[in-house]
Amino acid sequence: MSDNDVSISGNVTRDVDLKYLPNGQAVVNFSVAVSHRYKVEDDWKERTSYFDVDCFAALAEHVAGSVNKGDRVLITGRLGEQKWKDKTTGNDRSKVAITADDVALSLKYATATAKRAVRETGGERQQVRAEQSAVASRYEDEEPF
Repeated sequence: MSDNDVSISGNVTRDVDLKYLPNGQAVVNFSVAVSHRYKVEDDWKERTSYFDVDCFAALAEHVAGSVNKGDRVLITGRLGEQKWKDKTTGNDRSKVAITADDVALSLKYATATAKRAVRETGGERQQVRAEQSAVASRYEDEEPF
């Protein structure tokens, strides 16, 4: 366990977008809105925070096939800073995002049916990687997220 572990629950604010990195690894990023209610004197207030979430490899593919905008999710992961150069201005940019170790649909307000993912082995995995590499070339020039 590291010092920057984090767990949140909230609603997905946009549809997840599955992409493939140049090395063929699947990646999904999305945002989660987390609302916090608190009382000030006799009045209830609400504050909403937004968190960017990144998923990689098999988790990314499973999230892309299971999670939609508006879904309530539970996320465990770790905080990390991402740095890049802005293509337009050339300025250094950065943001803090959650790299997910696990993503689950919340059953507090919904129901779900679990379906075990099929694991690929041997030749099947090589064929999938070849297909991923072909798709990855479309995203090589994009900013990380």
